[in-house]
Amino acid sequence: MPAFLFSSERSAISLTLLLLPPALVIYVVGIVFYRLVLHPLAKYPGPHLAAATKWWRTYKDCIEAWSFVHGIEKLHEIYGDVVRVGPNEVCERIWFNGIV
Repeated sequence: MPAFLFSSERSAISLTLLLLPPALVIYVVGIVFYRLVLHPLAKYPGPHLAAATKWWRTYKDCIEAWSFVHGIEKLHEIYGDVVRVGPNEVCERIWFNGIV
């Protein structure tokens, strides 16, 4: 890097603030891409938002007042016997039928 960019502490801070947001966006996009395409559980069907983040379940529980036990039944009707319900979670219908 040219020396004039770091001529003062202020320019170093402004360069950091300039590069931080794009780096953060690249990091988040990379994580989402990994979880949707490269993750070992990527082959299981389910809502894409659920596969990308755990915030999907939080949104469903808090904002939509969605009960996980009753909502998972609807997801099984849409996606089949095995549904991906989180970045590292799947739910099988066989297991679910034993609870309800």
